[in-house]
Amino acid sequence: MPREQETIQYISDSVPCKVVLTSQVTDFFAHARALPEIWKKNGEELVSALMKHAKGTGAIFRVERYKNDKRNNGPTGEPAIEEFTEEGMSLSLYENGQRNDGAGGLPAYQRLNNDGVLLQVAHYKNGQRNDGANGRPAEQVFDHRGRPVYMARYKDDKQVNVLGQLEMEVYQDLALAKTAAVPQKQKAPAKKGKSPGM
Repeated sequence: MPREQETIQYISDSVPCKVVLTSQVTDFFAHARALPEIWKKNGEELVSALMKHAKGTGAIFRVERYKNDKRNNGPTGEPAIEEFTEEGMSLSLYENGQRNDGAGGLPAYQRLNNDGVLLQVAHYKNGQRNDGANGRPAEQVFDHRGRPVYMARYKDDKQVNVLGQLEMEVYQDLALAKTAAVPQKQKAPAKKGKSPGM
């Protein structure tokens, strides 16, 4: 399936930043370029406008953010990587090119289904799996209803132990709560090669 990319470059706090958006819809970016209400914006405002334009079409399936040519979250905490599939979405937080938990212990990696149920969480510190804030296990996997099925503790990317069922139930509330890092919900990538509205 053909893929198109659009790179948006901007300066934030005197540092060069860029966002790479990837679409499977032919001419999606060309069509969006013809809309002045979108292309008069810059930086993350332009990214947001393009995401809003793509909402419901599945046109944009991957967003990658960079700062000084290293993967990095956006200036107001936008995830460094956002991926949208038919099954749901995944989010990855980075700082200076390394996976890192976000503010308030927000997990560095999250995978959610289309209903917003958390399916997988991974905590990272300086690019290595480590237990998260308040002792939350570094690796957590949940079923489609948000019930824990696997959790493991890590220290500096080495597995320390696997939690038993009773221990895992302590963290079940994680899967049931919506996370603040979740961006606008997108539909699955479009199957046809036509741009929306064309």
